[in-house]
Amino acid sequence: MKFKDIYHYFLPFSFFILLSFFLANYVGFDRHWSATYDHELTLSYNALLFNNGIKMEYHEHPGYFTILFLSLFLKILSILDFVTIDKLSLINKENFDQSFQEIITYTRVYSVFLVSIFSFLNYCLIYIFSKKKVFSFCLALIISTSPGTIFHITQMRTELMAMLLMLISLIFLKKFLENNKFRYIHLLGFFLFMFCALLNKMQVFFLYPFFLILFYSFENKIDDFDTKNFEFLNYKWVPLILFLILIFYIYLPNNTLHPFPFLSSFAIIFYIFIINLFFYLIMRGQNKNIKKNLVVINLSLIAVFFVTKNILLLHPSTPEIIFIHLTRIMHLAQYISESPPVDDLYNMISFLFVKFFIFSSAVFENIILKFNIYSVLIILNILITLVYRKSMTRKMLFFNFLCVLISIFIIIINSYRSSGHLMPQYYIFSEIFLVLSFCNFFKLLKLHYVIIIFIISFLTNYETNLEILKNKKETENKNTIHSLCNGPYFYDWHKKINKEYFLNFCKNKST
Repeated sequence: MKFKDIYHYFLPFSFFILLSFFLANYVGFDRHWSATYDHELTLSYNALLFNNGIKMEYHEHPGYFTILFLSLFLKILSILDFVTIDKLSLINKENFDQSFQEIITYTRVYSVFLVSIFSFLNYCLIYIFSKKKVFSFCLALIISTSPGTIFHITQMRTELMAMLLMLISLIFLKKFLENNKFRYIHLLGFFLFMFCALLNKMQVFFLYPFFLILFYSFENKIDDFDTKNFEFLNYKWVPLILFLILIFYIYLPNNTLHPFPFLSSFAIIFYIFIINLFFYLIMRGQNKNIKKNLVVINLSLIAVFFVTKNILLLHPSTPEIIFIHLTRIMHLAQYISESPPVDDLYNMISFLFVKFFIFSSAVFENIILKFNIYSVLIILNILITLVYRKSMTRKMLFFNFLCVLISIFIIIINSYRSSGHLMPQYYIFSEIFLVLSFCNFFKLLKLHYVIIIFIISFLTNYETNLEILKNKKETENKNTIHSLCNGPYFYDWHKKINKEYFLNFCKNKST
């Protein structure tokens, strides 16, 4: 690869690192470790468990790769003598406060690195769509200065790594659909990082089908797979075997815990159906043997899951329950306020259906129809489309419409978490779509117009971003420490820490 092919990746990445660390430094890396104990403290604590070879306790979300990579980051810093504490067994009554202060400080450094990578991956994905360097950088800059990204600069949460892994998955998918010589590696990469994203945040299960819709809007081509050395793939019983493996995978881990949840099984089978439908529609009319190609794709999906699972289980801190959660999708219903019991199938479906319209109304009233980055980007998109509509094809218009619609749908889905409102950590799941909707304008808009769009978005976000940064700037908040010391959170989420250490810390802070 020539230098000119590398520098346009190197320069944006360097810029995003500088921007992220500049903003994070304004907030302060040395804020007290209790300033944002949910999630920073809990994720860091689980990273310490990893380095001690103890099973992680953070199962539900589960933030697996955020924790795994943080544990490796702390281990490397320990080897380089940047930190003195890299595992739970080294914490005692005397160094409790100091140890967590050191750990959380570097956890924030790690989190800012993730923000930089996330911003860079947005640039890479947009560039794959537009093929224009400066144009892609300006659009990626809109995302990197949006409230969703700025929020994650101020604290570490599991959503950032989940979206980062999703972006890598989508980059692999786009490359696979370009049908180059590494296409099988790209297919495996798509499934691998899809699973990784799910293991970091189970909520992304409901988002992937929306991402797939975007790729159908482009000219894609998948040649027949070369299976001459795998003649068994032509046998009629192969699809049946794949189906039995799927049922076995869904049924066995659930049946060992409780009666098989029908809604979860239906959700997973429907999800796999959507993936197969996506590839079928792309291959239709251009492939000689669609059935055999779908068999290869499904075999790849199953193989990636089993290989990934067994490799991750080699780590002594990896609990099998996080893989079981992949088959108990409706277990997520516990995070939806006022939801009925999961085993009450009729009431659960009715609840989800009715709440969709209620929350949709709330989202339009509280977000879409108010002055913010969402409404501004939607209006700009519509105006530019109207001006250049004669220069745009039907597919281009359809893609723009889908981007806006999918962004709104994802906001609505994420609003289930807070009864029609959108928590700031979930912004990053929907912002990328609104920005991608501008990709079709790269041949129509001159550079200075794109810069104007960025300036408009920056000014729109300025007050919101400044408020986010200022709210997290305090180094130590007595109210936060009081809340932590007098509530159940610490004991519920940090069971392996000696209570005496924590009680001693609270006693010292109260005097």
